Amino acid sequence: MSVEKREFGRLPDGTAVELYTLKNGRGMAAEVLSYGCRLARLFVPDRNG
Repeated sequence: MSVEKREFGRLPDGTAVELYTLKNGRGMAAEVLSYGCRLARLFVPDRNG
């Protein structure tokens, strides 16, 4: 499993919001925002990849 972190943006008060990408070895990935721990995107391969 791998985790990547990058800056997504900033709040009006200047607080940074990060986007975390979590990937496993089977092609599944989830992107989660640090602001409210929101799930931004979810990638799940089907039987064809």
